[in-house]
Amino acid sequence: MRALMMACLGLLSACQALVGVEDFTTGDGGSTTCSGSGKCEPGSGSGSGSHSSGASSASASTSSSTNGSSSTSASTTTEDATVPRDATLDHETKDGAQDTTEETLHDGGHDGGPMHDDSGHDSGHDAGTGCIATGQNDKGNAASCCTGAANALGQMCECAPIGASDHGSAANCCTGAAGNGTCQCIQTGGADNGSASNCCTDTASGGLCIAAACTSSCADGVACMSASSCASNMCTAGLCSPPACAPTCADGNLCGAVTDCGSGVCTNGKCAAPACSPECAAGAACGASGDCGSGVCTSGKCAAPACSLAVVRCADGVGCGAASDCASNVCTNGKCAPPACAPGCVYQTACGASSDCGSDVCSAGKCAAPACAPTCVDGLGCGAASDCASGVCTSGRCTAPMCAKNAGACPDGNVCGANADCGSKVCAGGKCSAPACAPGCLFGVACGANSDCNSNACQNGECAL
Repeated sequence: MRALMMACLGLLSACQALVGVEDFTTGDGGSTTCSGSGKCEPGSGSGSGSHSSGASSASASTSSSTNGSSSTSASTTTEDATVPRDATLDHETKDGAQDTTEETLHDGGHDGGPMHDDSGHDSGHDAGTGCIATGQNDKGNAASCCTGAANALGQMCECAPIGASDHGSAANCCTGAAGNGTCQCIQTGGADNGSASNCCTDTASGGLCIAAACTSSCADGVACMSASSCASNMCTAGLCSPPACAPTCADGNLCGAVTDCGSGVCTNGKCAAPACSPECAAGAACGASGDCGSGVCTSGKCAAPACSLAVVRCADGVGCGAASDCASNVCTNGKCAPPACAPGCVYQTACGASSDCGSDVCSAGKCAAPACAPTCVDGLGCGAASDCASGVCTSGRCTAPMCAKNAGACPDGNVCGANADCGSKVCAGGKCSAPACAPGCLFGVACGANSDCNSNACQNGECAL
């Protein structure tokens, strides 16, 4: 019987050596479990098969039966010992089956530890590092965990907190984020994994990391807890989103980005007028008709006014977005303006108002002859000399003929635009005519010809002796 007990104790020591653990019986009947690295923790109580505290190392070896199976050995020491992480028992009986006694001892060898088998250990290894992944049994010490963290000896591997080494996989980080081998904090919009401390913003809501700086005016794309957190007043799937009117929201509408606004300007959460307002040209971005020179904003773009499409285009003073909107072909500061020739533009010149034309007549966008033509008197508007009775149109006005200016009096029969043009002081039907006293007009009476005077002498528009 004593020999049998000693054999059992030998087998137990071998199992403990393989996993780097020794049980030492304490004075109160309990035990302390130590890892191969020299770290010890209290056990659950008395441990069957414990040995004396004076022992510092254990070794065991087993040999296979005649079928030629190889032997396995393992050892542990109290300081700086290295323990093979993938060591397994390979004891077999003569018929090739694993020894059930050693299997039972291996599974229950940790004081108070959970039961586990070798298959669990193998599946827990990270393929890249050989360490045990988060959530797997640590098989003896925290150093075997990919995270380097464990609740207690023999229990589950924990995740590593922010700043700790990720040991090869972001999945080992409590934050779920890793960079350069270190567990990182989660950026705005990511899952906070249960604690605001995992968020780079240190602010979490509804399971999302949110930006601490914007509690009521977050821009589009920023994580949100409610619509009130967003400048756009729209929170969709945890992110601030554009308002329904985007991308052509009118001036004054809520916005979370410039792309929400027709004007392309979002200031303090409101769509604002573009810099070119109120004279934005055709095709420019706009958020209201008032932004456009044409007074027309369609689908976020300044458009031509309705009058630009009419037979007669827009008159002077009407809003415009381009010169082509205006009858005068001139658009200045968002308004149709008179052409350069105004106010004396000649026939057929483009015009936007009658005042653009010398004739004072703008018809169908073109300067036209006045109603008085071709006998318009001096001083009336004209678009050509043919409009004037005097035959002279200067700067859009009919003026006296040259004879009236040079000789002082135009002779009878000369074209005239006013009585003053004629020496006889009579202009009838655009012609200078003889005075009523002719042909016997007395000395000093106005005349336009010698035949008007009884003296038969007319000098400088007066009858002479």
